[in-house]
Amino acid sequence: MISRRKALMTATALAWGPHALAETGTGVERQRVPVRREPWPPLLAELNRWRASRRKATLWWRNDDIGDATPPLMRLFELVKRWRLPVTLSATPFYATKALAQAVERVEGASVIQHGYAHVNHAPKGQLECELDAVRPHAVVAGEINEGMKRLRELHGARFMPALAPPWYCIAPRLKARLAEFGFTGFSQYGPRPRRFPVKGVTEVNGHVEVVNWKTSPPSRNDASLIVSFITRHLTYRRIRMVDPDEATGIVTHHHAHDAACWSFLEGFFERLAAHPAVVWQNARSLFPAEAAR
Repeated sequence: MISRRKALMTATALAWGPHALAETGTGVERQRVPVRREPWPPLLAELNRWRASRRKATLWWRNDDIGDATPPLMRLFELVKRWRLPVTLSATPFYATKALAQAVERVEGASVIQHGYAHVNHAPKGQLECELDAVRPHAVVAGEINEGMKRLRELHGARFMPALAPPWYCIAPRLKARLAEFGFTGFSQYGPRPRRFPVKGVTEVNGHVEVVNWKTSPPSRNDASLIVSFITRHLTYRRIRMVDPDEATGIVTHHHAHDAACWSFLEGFFERLAAHPAVVWQNARSLFPAEAAR
């Protein structure tokens, strides 16, 4: 079976290509992403360019694989509270508990979206992992999606936003075409979005960098320079309009897989961005409006 990390690397290659754009004093040129000991200066320099152009660099934070009110999730909520950040919790309905709903209710700025149904792989051997697949009968998968939405609505009430983040960034085209019919107004995968409204009535806002490296065992933090370079690159692409300038730059975390380096990186990242006047963090309600373009 092809791993989650392999799927992510494939999505990354398709989204970004083998080279990165970097801005220099003489303009924009193609070069390979450098590995830096100190990752922050390029990001802060890019944010300064946004400030100089009197524009706001919008970002959003999506944390996947939510199920129960575990100690790692409580640690994540402490970050949310400390930095007063909105966080979009991508919850797997089959595992979602009342304890989770109670914990979320106590966190200002926390919203919930749907992360598949049970996060179970149904892809044939040798194919990329996929839960919302085209292998099983369409009615079965559609039924799981509907059941999952119903459960999250019951548990989270107004905190639930009808947006879908497919596990492993995988969804069968015929299911994607029915997103609005299922009741979704939002959709989230990985990489710069090709269009704002992939389906009539549904807004797409994607993640653009994962903090966790799934290739290691156990999972660890991706190289800090790599994480920051992907964030910086998407911001640069947005500013010079090589990708949709209005798509907020997405940071994807997985609280249950964080090692000490992941937590340390997030602390440093949030601290540096908190002081920058060009940065605006967006919540799920603003990202996935109830009435998307129809």
